[in-house]
This record gives sequence, structure tokens and C-alpha cells, in this order.
Amino acid sequence: MKRQVICITPVKNEAWILPTFLKAASLWADHIILSDQGSTDNSVAIAKSFDKVTLIENLGKEYNESERQAQLLAEARKIDGENNIFIALDADELLVNYHNNPEWESLKAEEPGTTIWLPWLNVLPDFEHYYASTGGEMLFGYINDNREHKGNTIHSPRVPSDLTEKRVVFKNLKILHFQYAFKERLWSKHRWYECFEKLKHPLKNNIDLYRQYHHIDLPIKKIEKMNPLWLERMQENQIYITNIKDDGNYWWDKQVCLWFDDYGVKHFKKIAIWNVNWASIYYNTLHRDATHIKDPRSWLDKLVHRWLATSQADRFAFHNKLINKLLRAINW
Repeated sequence: MKRQVICITPVKNEAWILPTFLKAASLWADHIILSDQGSTDNSVAIAKSFDKVTLIENLGKEYNESERQAQLLAEARKIDGENNIFIALDADELLVNYHNNPEWESLKAEEPGTTIWLPWLNVLPDFEHYYASTGGEMLFGYINDNREHKGNTIHSPRVPSDLTEKRVVFKNLKILHFQYAFKERLWSKHRWYECFEKLKHPLKNNIDLYRQYHHIDLPIKKIEKMNPLWLERMQENQIYITNIKDDGNYWWDKQVCLWFDDYGVKHFKKIAIWNVNWASIYYNTLHRDATHIKDPRSWLDKLVHRWLATSQADRFAFHNKLINKLLRAINW
């Protein structure tokens, strides 16, 4: 049995982009495995309409990237093939520039256990420009050797890797990431991230949380124009990225509202999520009285959040480090 290419992807309310993702992935993948965790939109119906898709259900009650990746890998390993190639993407990512690309062809000869690292390019709202993620190429795949996956609850590696195995780093293959093309969706997700971290990692400093999840507020240093040739194979098959539209279905906001009920709004008063009308979001998503959903911050909390916003671009300056140290001293 020849080596096969298998795309593995977690899904939750991705109907806004899933048709484009599955059409595009069907061009290069022999099989596509989707793990759906309780989608309430049309994601499941969309997935079932594609011949190459195997849809499995993630019954986990909580968000856990390690568990969902282990489930996807276990399902992928059921597919016959000699050390198959696993490419792990999120639904808002597209692999491009693979057609007639020697890099892509070379994967078929790589040894089992080899990890695959690719450029991660954040597409901007005009769909013509992008900026590359810092830190170089990212881990997106590996040649299956049935190794155990050791992941994290959040921000986990997508495939098995301990950084000691052979790695191949490609430059011409690209991953286009569409999260930054839709700012409202992005902000909703990052508000959820901050709340999730507050609950799961309560000892993590509030300032560090801000710095981590508000990097999106920083000016972009290097914007580049997308090469039209990257999309040529997709366009030949009538797949156009400009057809991707934000549907406004943000499950993250609903989850934050449920956490407000479980833990109280005061539990989240030191994280900078209060720039939106949570009472309106609460009422519109849960259809409940929202009179108890009010900004719980003190004047000091608001002052610190204002300082965090104005100092984000210059956070390593001496005076900002000094303020940071003072805030830590008073356990803010």
C-alpha cells in the first residue's frame, strides 16, 4: 500500500469557512478526518457532503487540544498505508503552492517520524496581503511512526514531536491562516482565550495574559503581497478565498457568558475583555435577563488596562518594566 496523505482537523462551528477548506484540502489529501466537538451550525452537514471526509465526534465536555489531537491521530492510523503523511490543519488554514512543487513530492521519501515545518502566513482583510508569523516555520505535520502524542490542553503541538527527531523545513509550501482577516472573530476568540487561561491557569499573571493575547493590537512590522501563483491550483477548481465570509457565529462569546454565570463576572475583572457590551451579548446568545452582567472593574483595574494598551508596543522600555514590577508587587 502506497504512502497516503491524510489531513486531520478539529471542528467546532466552522460553517463560515468549512466548504472552502474542504474543497481545497480535497485537492491534495487522500483522506480528510474531521473531529467535531458539538457544532451547532451547519458544520456536520457540510462535512458529510464531501466524499473524502471521515467525520468523528469529539464527546469531550471541555476544550482540550491534547485529547482532540490524540483522537484525530488514532483515527488517521486506521487508514491503510506505509507510514502515511499526516498534515494537521485548523479549518481556517489552507495549504497552498503544493502542485508540481518538489518540496511536496519529496515528502513521499522522508523517513517515519520526520516532522514537517511550514511557513504560517496570516492573511489580511484585503485577501491580497499577509504577514508571516514570527519565530519561523511552524509544525504542521509528520510521517507516521505510531509514536504517542504528548500534547497540552491549550496551544498544543498538533502532531507527535519532542524536537529531537528529523525535521524538514519547507519554504515554498505555505499555510494561509485566515484568522486575522476577520477582526471581530479574532477578538472574540482571544477574549475566550484569556478567560480560559484565567480558569485553567489561575496563577498566571494578569499582565502576562494581556501581553500574550493582545499582540494583535500591535502594528504589523512587515506586510507582504500574496503570490497569485500560490492559489492557481485552487482557482483552476473554482475555489476562491474571497468567497470566505464571516457569519458572526462566535461560540467563544457564548461560552464566556456561561462562565459569567458559573463563576461570576468579578472573577474576570482583571483581564481586558471589557471593551464590548457583554450584557447585550449575554442577552442575545443565552436569551436571559442580563441586568447582572456589568463591568466589574475598579478604577485601578481600568487604569491598569489603559496602561497595558498604551504600553503594549513599548512594553520592554525601562519605565514600563518598572510599572510592571510594581503591579506584580501589589499582586494585581
